[in-house]
Amino acid sequence: MLGELAERDDLSARQIRELVDRGGSAIAIGLLRRGRLAPADIPRADVRVVITAVEEGTLSADLIADAVHHRDPAIRAALAECPDLPRRLLALLAGDPDVEVAEAAALSPALTDEVAATLAGHPHLAVRRGLAANDRTPPHILAAVATDSGVRWCFGCDGSQNPRPGMACAGTHEDAVWDLHYALAANDATPAPTAAIFADHRSAVVRRNLAARTDQTDAIYQWLAADLVPGVRAETAGNPAISEALIRTMADDRTHDVQRRLVRNPAVPLDVLQALTTVTRIGPGPVPRIAIATAGELEVLARSPNPIVRMLVAERRDLPPHLVDLLAGDPDAKVLKSLAPNPMLTERQLRAMLTEHGVRTAARIATNPNCPPALLDDLAIHRPRVQKVYRAIATHPNATARALLHCLDDPQARPLAARHPALPTDVLVTLLDDPESRVAESAAANPSLPGSVVRSILDRLDPPRET
Repeated sequence: MLGELAERDDLSARQIRELVDRGGSAIAIGLLRRGRLAPADIPRADVRVVITAVEEGTLSADLIADAVHHRDPAIRAALAECPDLPRRLLALLAGDPDVEVAEAAALSPALTDEVAATLAGHPHLAVRRGLAANDRTPPHILAAVATDSGVRWCFGCDGSQNPRPGMACAGTHEDAVWDLHYALAANDATPAPTAAIFADHRSAVVRRNLAARTDQTDAIYQWLAADLVPGVRAETAGNPAISEALIRTMADDRTHDVQRRLVRNPAVPLDVLQALTTVTRIGPGPVPRIAIATAGELEVLARSPNPIVRMLVAERRDLPPHLVDLLAGDPDAKVLKSLAPNPMLTERQLRAMLTEHGVRTAARIATNPNCPPALLDDLAIHRPRVQKVYRAIATHPNATARALLHCLDDPQARPLAARHPALPTDVLVTLLDDPESRVAESAAANPSLPGSVVRSILDRLDPPRET
């Protein structure tokens, strides 16, 4: 309950202080991240809260210099993650005897060239792996850590009491080395020639990371497009840097995920896209090539004899009004389902969809940001019932109290409706004692909950914790 109260925007300074006293670190950190906790109210004795305050820019990192020597390595590692950590503090943490602290320094968003150069020769692979995953690491250092020169330990052989899962070592740090290669292939800052050496890597996940990069040669992409592992070919298929010729070649790959990723490649030619829609499932969400189609291309696509193509066009929310009107009269329900959330649709058009296709379009109509209150009321009592309708209404800004009361009868929509400011106050107060905790918590976070009720909730909770 305290966490939900802390989400409210109408809390007084006194109530915020009481929440921090009662809720401890978690509440204070949440309030900090929402910009609600004043510097004077930050519990300076709680190092984790203070570190969060530094991360959020509320306090100067110089105020937590003592944390560099904190007895808990987890605190020292958390300090290394601060984005604005002064260089001198990060340099101290980079030399920490605890490997996990040095690893955190290697991953730090405040990483400097000097610290990266120091850590590049660290004898533990975990630290080098941290550098390999950090896009602030200079390219020449990323190229250097691709070798295992000078490595002595990994988490599979360092005698750690808490070894990392999947980090076995038979003397060559094989698992840790593969993990290093995985990070290098995924890091956009890794020089293209360095990444290219992983084209025939024994690990498919490393090759898949390489296939996602946009800085490789056509020869590398052709090699990856012929990979024996479908996931590697699929990643290559979705890469916008591959050539049109390779896209057309890969369109003949009958592996479902390869074709699906080609459909979502923004560089796919429209004729290939239209052909692929007849042989593979598209999946939810807008298709990138349709999203960048020109006005002339949209005119042609909106009149395609293929309803799936028209459906993809209908997903766009910036269509010219005449194409919205054209698609609103489409006889195919899946086209209308895609079009239904478009804010340019009129109430008459939305009601026509509901009349013609009923449950097939009801839920999508309810998500239209301009769906009028009267239509939401009608959707709430529509029969047959459509469960997704109630979830959409429960979060819709135009929902009326009448519609929201129907949403309370649906188990999944009930906690959502309990947060809606249009819910009647008397109903909202009763929901504070709802046996379902999610409903009670949502009611406590409702901005329409009277301040006097918030005060009573605080009064009946446990007294403040001693510090």
